[in-house]
Amino acid sequence: MRRGKLYVLTMVMAMALWLALFALAPALAEEQPAGGTGEGDPVSEPSETSGTQGGGAALQLVKEPSAGPCLSNFSDINTAGFGNPDNRYSWSMVNFKGKIYVGTWNLRTPLSIFQLVLGFLSPGFLAGTTSGTEVWRYDGGLTGKSWTRVVDNGLGDIDNMGLRNMVVWDDPDDVPDRGPAIYGTTINLKDGLEVWRSFDGANWEIVVGRGARIGNGFGHGASNESGRGMLAVGDHLYVGAMRVQGGQIWRTANGVDWELVTSVQKLESGLFGWIYNMGSLAMADMCLFDDDGDGEEELFVGTWRLFGFSIYKHDFASGKWSRVAEFGIRKGSNVGVHQLVPFNGRIWVLTVNFSSGFDVYASKPANPAGIRNNADWELVAEKGFTDAGNYYAWEGIVYPLDPGGDELPESRLFIGTFNLNRGFYLYSVTRGGEWAVEVGRGSRVPNGISTTLNYGVRTMALYEGRLVIGCAGMMKGTDVYLAW
Repeated sequence: MRRGKLYVLTMVMAMALWLALFALAPALAEEQPAGGTGEGDPVSEPSETSGTQGGGAALQLVKEPSAGPCLSNFSDINTAGFGNPDNRYSWSMVNFKGKIYVGTWNLRTPLSIFQLVLGFLSPGFLAGTTSGTEVWRYDGGLTGKSWTRVVDNGLGDIDNMGLRNMVVWDDPDDVPDRGPAIYGTTINLKDGLEVWRSFDGANWEIVVGRGARIGNGFGHGASNESGRGMLAVGDHLYVGAMRVQGGQIWRTANGVDWELVTSVQKLESGLFGWIYNMGSLAMADMCLFDDDGDGEEELFVGTWRLFGFSIYKHDFASGKWSRVAEFGIRKGSNVGVHQLVPFNGRIWVLTVNFSSGFDVYASKPANPAGIRNNADWELVAEKGFTDAGNYYAWEGIVYPLDPGGDELPESRLFIGTFNLNRGFYLYSVTRGGEWAVEVGRGSRVPNGISTTLNYGVRTMALYEGRLVIGCAGMMKGTDVYLAW
């Protein structure tokens, strides 16, 4: 009861702060330069970019499709919800040893996303509404719809209602060498997130949570309710945690021992530090990118923030962090970064905007000074592109790629949306910056592909030279499609 009251109080305070600052945030986005992070870093003035790292020409704001679609076939490869309508989202997806694995969000009520919001206020709202996340492996088969369930019942805790992220990481220092493993993070509003891993896809073990060396929520319990981002970076695996008190980043060098890398509280201080700390909900998606053309990649992290997201950069060589975007870049209503996707020599920022539809930004080409502030990002699409009801640019992936994982001349960035009204859209962007509608109004494929109840593209992965699309559904179980 006490925990529920604390959630309510915290969320009420956060919402009050959001409403108070919502009108101010656009002005802050235009007037405040991206400064240091409370570590004494100076604020740099914008300068002209020089040099190129692919995509050297300036990108223009695109308001309508200018290219034709490249996908012509869409095949439904699963029974909705894998036979259980409570599996409403394909919330995570990964290609592991040549097979596709899908982690679900399991909820017994069709309220779905609204029930989850209530759960943030008090975990009691979710009591009895889930039987725990499941993981399914795609086995193909004669009909193309053969799947095997490899995890059920939340791995022994039904409060693990969803598996929010999965990545493959091969620990280079593992002795004996067991090869790569799938790592996955759960959402658990009652006890805090857990992290699991599997070296064969069939047998899973907990590495954060019950019985592990560090407890649920990396020892913070329900304060760290889920992992919103995961990234394998050489010798380490990174996890970005979602928490009302401000996001954190954790990492491991062996999969079982974890250390706190940083948090919003550590990064932000000074005049505006209280704003960043109070409004930040998550360290969300992460990517590696060489922004200054020196051949060394830096770590970029996007956040969710009630009055406009920020993006942070970590330089591994110097160990310094800096804030390189703030207040949603141009709109305080850009409350979250759903994904940071390197494509054609730029980082593409896929955003969340509940008032006017998502925006998409792309970094300017690499230059010796690197990405430093809002001036180093270009707006390339806005207002949900073709539909303001596209609140999220929810999932992005580059396709096709060569066998080594590198881009091809014909590669495109695919962006799937969240649209409760019409059902999802799927867009693609060429290396020349032209946009196409692959799925949805304006294309030959209807919104949601087979039903408008498919309101979101939640996950995508590559499988045998094709694109796998995992859906989010309101009144039905998740659908999974194969596209080429």
